[in-house]
Amino acid sequence: AMERVRKADAIGSGLEALLHIAVAPESPLREHLRCLESSPQPDVDDLRWLLGVSAVEIGDAEDASSDGLAKVKDEAMNVTVRVDRAPGCKCGRCWVYSSSVGGCDAHPTLCERCSVVVEALNADSLQAA
Repeated sequence: AMERVRKADAIGSGLEALLHIAVAPESPLREHLRCLESSPQPDVDDLRWLLGVSAVEIGDAEDASSDGLAKVKDEAMNVTVRVDRAPGCKCGRCWVYSSSVGGCDAHPTLCERCSVVVEALNADSLQAA
């Protein structure tokens, strides 16, 4: 689905994408996705980082009202993946599209995650000086 969207020039990068993954509740794939989604270190191992997109939503049933930019269904695995444009603006540091960009007055071009990191790095620099 992602390659189809890229080839159609609907998005230029995977980070512009939001993936909706609809998996049957009884599917073993669902449990695997939930494990990946609930990583103990979500800032680096979260499912969105592993898939190279800005956001991932896992649901029980596909949203029949929208085909998004692309939709692919695999009957054998009982999974549907829909690609949409990620909400929000592009972070100037990590390039992820996020609704949290601009939420920090001190770092208006950064997402919440990057604002916290930059503040911590600035605090470390001041302590080292």
